[in-house]
Amino acid sequence: LAGNNPAESPRGGLIFNMVTKTGTNQVHGGAMFSGANRGMGFDNFSDDVRAQLLAGLSPAVLAIRPDIKPGADINYIWDAGGWLAGPIKQDKLWFSTTYHYQKLLQYFVGSYNPDGTQTPDDHYLYTTNNKVAWQINRTSQFSYYWTLQRKVNGHRLGGSFADSKASNNNNKYPTVHQLKWNSSRSSRLLLDASTSIFQVDDRFTKQPDVQEGDIARFDQVTNTATIALGTYSNNPMFRGVFLGSVSYFTTTHDIKAGYSMNYAKRTGNVNSTSGMRAVYRSGVPDLVNTYNTPVSSVTQDREQGLYIQDRWRPSRKLTLNLGLRYESNYGWMPETCQ
Repeated sequence: LAGNNPAESPRGGLIFNMVTKTGTNQVHGGAMFSGANRGMGFDNFSDDVRAQLLAGLSPAVLAIRPDIKPGADINYIWDAGGWLAGPIKQDKLWFSTTYHYQKLLQYFVGSYNPDGTQTPDDHYLYTTNNKVAWQINRTSQFSYYWTLQRKVNGHRLGGSFADSKASNNNNKYPTVHQLKWNSSRSSRLLLDASTSIFQVDDRFTKQPDVQEGDIARFDQVTNTATIALGTYSNNPMFRGVFLGSVSYFTTTHDIKAGYSMNYAKRTGNVNSTSGMRAVYRSGVPDLVNTYNTPVSSVTQDREQGLYIQDRWRPSRKLTLNLGLRYESNYGWMPETCQ
């Protein structure tokens, strides 16, 4: 195991543990807001710096906008949220809910449309988290947790520089549902089981003003994309997880044993407005990329693990973390023909 991770971890590297909010017998809530607009911004470009930043700009754009500014102006940015938690039934059933909304509009440095306007970098994100916890009896609790998020990047560029049409409209819709049960059978013995489902539809679609048949253009020297992108995609993903464990505690030992199962499925669907992309070198036609679209693929993976671990304290100044894990991982793609 890498990174000093416990045996219950399926792999090395970073591990984080998220503790979701559970309501209490008292109602608690709150709200927050922060933000800024263009009037709160400032730039200090000298004439020399401005000339350097505009040196690679198309003469056609400079002719339309001789007063154009090279900065990435923030039009607005704000972040708002609120939360509420409390009892549904005293000492038995509690709820917690939160809502968070963020929005940003700024402009990409060096990315301009033919009319001289800058390509927008526009985002918005909202997230809601909800939990209901049920105290079954003095020693057992059951909870249901649900989160929904929508993230939109209105203009995700296809190169370092691009006009508005040569960008993805990227929409993500991740959701998580989790059921969790735990029971302390005694002061030394704890049982824990949970299962969750994660789903997301990650869409990279064309801009509304891009038409079917439009041929994407890309300059390899200036790394600039125009007209459209060569391909677009839609990538639904699913993940199901089950975790179960038994923990036993003594004065010198914290022993834990358990089983984990993780199943994932990803579908990739790729399409194109024309099935090709014209490639240039400093404005000179060079070659054409062709795409075999539409095309789709499915990948699946199943991971299972059994483990036992012990945090052993043989003396006041010495702790040994011991663990053993057996794991299997099987990935596959169904038969297909494209």
